Amino acid sequence: MRKRLRLMHEMQCSKLRTVVFVAWLLFYVSFLLAVRRMWTGRYARSPVVRALLNTNTMSENAVPENDEWYRCVPDLLEDRLQPLFVQSNLDRDTKVFLKRSMEKSGWLFTQLYHSLVSSVLSPLVSRTSINGFLSRGSMFVFSSAQFQRLLRVGPDWRAERLLDLGAGDGGVTQIMGPHFREVYATEVSPPMKWHLQRKNYKLLGIDEWHQTGFKYDLISCLNLLDRCDDPLALLQDIRESLVPKTGRLILAAVVPFQPYVEVGGQWQRPKEYIKIKGKTWEEQVTNLSREVFEKTGFEVEAVTRLPYLCEGISGKSQVLFALVFTTRYLDLLTSFISLYNTTMKIIYIGCAYATVYLIYAKFKATYDGNHDTFRVEFLVVPVGGLAFLVNHDFSPLEILWTFSIYLESVAILPQLFMISKTGEAETITTHYLFFLGLYRVLFEGFFDMIAIVAGVVQTILYCDFFYLYVTKVLKGKKLSLPA
Repeated sequence: MRKRLRLMHEMQCSKLRTVVFVAWLLFYVSFLLAVRRMWTGRYARSPVVRALLNTNTMSENAVPENDEWYRCVPDLLEDRLQPLFVQSNLDRDTKVFLKRSMEKSGWLFTQLYHSLVSSVLSPLVSRTSINGFLSRGSMFVFSSAQFQRLLRVGPDWRAERLLDLGAGDGGVTQIMGPHFREVYATEVSPPMKWHLQRKNYKLLGIDEWHQTGFKYDLISCLNLLDRCDDPLALLQDIRESLVPKTGRLILAAVVPFQPYVEVGGQWQRPKEYIKIKGKTWEEQVTNLSREVFEKTGFEVEAVTRLPYLCEGISGKSQVLFALVFTTRYLDLLTSFISLYNTTMKIIYIGCAYATVYLIYAKFKATYDGNHDTFRVEFLVVPVGGLAFLVNHDFSPLEILWTFSIYLESVAILPQLFMISKTGEAETITTHYLFFLGLYRVLFEGFFDMIAIVAGVVQTILYCDFFYLYVTKVLKGKKLSLPA
């Protein structure tokens, strides 16, 4: 009798768990589908996103417009800066550069080769030198038309001397150079120096450019202020090296302003650290003008906003994957299956945490936290609740294993959300995401209902990305989703 009652009780509990599971699953899938709308569908946030999702509405060679890259609210600038703001846009030269970059980024084996060489050389030399060695990383700050608009000059304007500080491979120098009779450049990277010499620019040492005995009509300091040890001293040297009254400085700074110095592949805090206040682009530009430029004797003539066009890996997705592998492989502490099994589990966990370390510590200055803003608690809390309700055995290790399976199915959402905000992803990043989604198909070698259901959810989230990957990336085009 007791055995029968216990059996009936177990059956009732099983039915109750089934009902709870179905209700929770319906709620959870509804939540995921709502989040998915941030990535695709009729809820896409701009006409361009919808155009991209429909491959018949965009031509093969089109480069999408993106006003967000150049957006500024002048009213949020300081009063004296408001009339100085120059509105830029995605002009023809910028589109040409983007198209060429998209073509390069579509070369899978070239990108893998670059990634391999970068991994090997990064402990030894700077990223700039690696880019110079690989003949990549050419910088595009502004077009010829944007340059002329900022300086308020025409195509026929000419001056005597230009100095491009930290000129890289000379890509931007070529845009400014035609307006000057003499073009000088500085660069610390030997491979980049070689590129500059090939273009017949006059190279100056980093300690001699301000001691030549002559003045410059224009000095460009592009993405350099936040990469030098003593930025205020640099600005003072620039001011003293300009032609009195008519000399100009054209300066580009990354906002949010995050100073660091790269030494042999390592990122270090500069000796003189400039802290720029403000949360918005307009607030930081105002603070930069007031606290840095004015105090070093400069008068601002024009301000514009120009984009960095590529973004990378979501740090929050990597944290979730690290949590996935940690909770899944806790059986390392309680059981031993085989040397291979143990080794692979350790590799999974180690690589996950190494990636998190690289993003948030070693390469912190290059991490784009402004776009990686997905609220991960909206994933972790529901997944944790579901793991408690639906599992194979109500024990700590089993609940944590189940939690890892559920969490893995949605861990990619911060990355997809980041792509939808930044507008695009480098092709090598899309290859990484594709194989990240593909690996689970190869990994699951046994029948488990929890893993199957989680895999279906994961597939639903990936389906749009897989579609764009096949129709865009594999055809040599860049995955681009302007926000």
